[in-house]
Amino acid sequence: MEDAKIHIYHGNGKGKTTAAVGLAIRMLGAGKKVCFCQFLKDGASSEIKPLKSFKNCKVMYYGEPLKFIQMMSEKEKKTCKMIETQLFARACDTESDLLVLDEVLDLIDYGILDEQLLFYYLDNREDTEVVLTGRNPSQKLRRRADYITEMRCIKHPFDEGCVAREGVEF
Repeated sequence: MEDAKIHIYHGNGKGKTTAAVGLAIRMLGAGKKVCFCQFLKDGASSEIKPLKSFKNCKVMYYGEPLKFIQMMSEKEKKTCKMIETQLFARACDTESDLLVLDEVLDLIDYGILDEQLLFYYLDNREDTEVVLTGRNPSQKLRRRADYITEMRCIKHPFDEGCVAREGVEF
């Protein structure tokens, strides 16, 4: 894709993955190839099934539930780093017009993925639009991005004790 850009969808609000899915659907509708890679997720989110139904969409995730990073032991973090770094490498090797790296910003923020690996990919990719989602993009990533959208949580039922609902939050 000529003149490919970098998008960041970040913040503590709901909608980062949903926005990435929306762009993926738009690209698929335009006949483009999409690689949708989810980190720190097990493939159980409701967006996965419809994305898999598109022949031009490659969906990637680890496949087993992982704890929240902040709840992991050092040994679990080391295993997570190995798993997610391998997944990142596979996603970057996938030929696509759009590469979505869902939750990659959290991997970087917690030291699970080396930010330099991401910059190496971004600097050497060939005409691939890239979406990065997560909570806290570094200033260096903010400067490198072409689009930045922040999702802010103003009000959420979780704050009232409601659990995540299938089809809405996952």
